[in-house]
Amino acid sequence: MDIFQARFLLAAVGLVALFQLQGCGGGDSTTPSPGGTTTPSPPAPTPTPATPTPELVKEPVTIITYNLFWWCVMGGDKSGRCTGNLDGKGLQGLSSTIHKHLPGDMIGFQECQGIEKIIDGMGLRDSHSYACAPKQNQYVGTDACMAWNNTRFELLGKAQSAVVGSDQWGNRYAQWVRLKIRGTTATITFMNTHGPLTSCNGEGAKVLAKTTLDTIKGAMQPGDAFFYVGDFNCFDNQDVMRKIYESYNLVITSDVQQPGQDTAGMDHIISDFISHKISAESVDGRPSDHSLLKATYQVMDYKGADPSTITTPTTTPGPPWAPCSGTSKQCCNPTADPPQMCGASGSVECHKCGGGDNCECPQTQQVFDTPVVL
Repeated sequence: MDIFQARFLLAAVGLVALFQLQGCGGGDSTTPSPGGTTTPSPPAPTPTPATPTPELVKEPVTIITYNLFWWCVMGGDKSGRCTGNLDGKGLQGLSSTIHKHLPGDMIGFQECQGIEKIIDGMGLRDSHSYACAPKQNQYVGTDACMAWNNTRFELLGKAQSAVVGSDQWGNRYAQWVRLKIRGTTATITFMNTHGPLTSCNGEGAKVLAKTTLDTIKGAMQPGDAFFYVGDFNCFDNQDVMRKIYESYNLVITSDVQQPGQDTAGMDHIISDFISHKISAESVDGRPSDHSLLKATYQVMDYKGADPSTITTPTTTPGPPWAPCSGTSKQCCNPTADPPQMCGASGSVECHKCGGGDNCECPQTQQVFDTPVVL
C-alpha cells in the first residue's frame, strides 16, 4: 500500500467514526435547517397560575367602643357632681368594666383625655399601640382616641384624622388606622369618632353624612374590611345615620334598657357588608353614662385576588316605620339583642330598617338586592 492509499483509508475511518458519534447522542441533536443552521425546539408553555381563592380569616377580631364620661369619672367638677369617683375610684371602675370584656383587638374611646392612664389601667402597654385625634379646641383636650393590638396587626402607614363636623365644643373628628392581620394579606380600616351635636337631621345631617362618607372613601383601600365605631351623638333612625347605612352595615347600637345609660342609642358599631359577624353585645358601661359595645368578626382575606370579584350588597329603603297597633302584622324592637328579625323570610334585622322601640315592620323592607358572591 502506498502512502496515498494509507491517507485515504485514515480519512474514511475518521468519517465513519464522526457519523457514529452523532448517532449516539454525542453531538447536537437538533435538526439541521436547509440553510445549514439548527432550529431549537419551542419552549414548553408557562403554566397558568391558580386563581387565589378569597376566604374569611379563621381567627376573629374583636372591636370595642366606649365613651369614658371622662370629666365625671375623673372626679367631677366644681359643682360637686361625681365626687364618688375621686381618689382614683372612677378610673378603677372604667378599667374594671373594660377588663371584663377583653380581649379588644381594636378599641375606640370617646371623651378620653388620658389615653395613657387607660392603657396602663388595662395592662395593655406591652401589646397595644394608640393614637388620639387633635384637641377639639384650646380649652378642651383630646377627645377621640383609639388603640390596636400589635400582636395581631401590622400598622400600615400611620394614624390619621379629619374634621367631620363642629359644634359648641369645637371640631369633631373621625380618626383611623389601616391594619394588616399578621400572617395574612387581610387589611382593615378601623375608624373612631365622637360626632357633633345638632347635626342628626335636616340640612346639617346632609352635610355631615357627605363629609363622613367622603372621609371613609378617602381612608379605605380596595379590599379593606371596615369598622367604624363611636359615640355618634345621633340615634340610628335619624337622617345622618340612615344615610350612612345605605353604604354600610349597622352592627349594634347601645341598649336603651341598660341602667345608668343616659345617652343610650347614640353609640354604634358599623361594618362593611362582606365581613362575617360572630357576635355583638351592648353591656352596662358604668361608671360611664354610656354602654360599652363589643363585636366579634371574621374578615375577608383576598389573597391577592381582585376585591371586585366579591360583590357587596346594596339596599333599597322601605317606607317609614309606624308605631305598633292592634292591626300590625309584625312588630319588633330595633334595640333588642340579639337582633329581632323582620320579613316573611326573617332575613332582615329590624334595626337595619330604622325606627324606635316597638315599631311595625314595613311590608316592603330594606333588603339586599345583590347577594354576596364568594
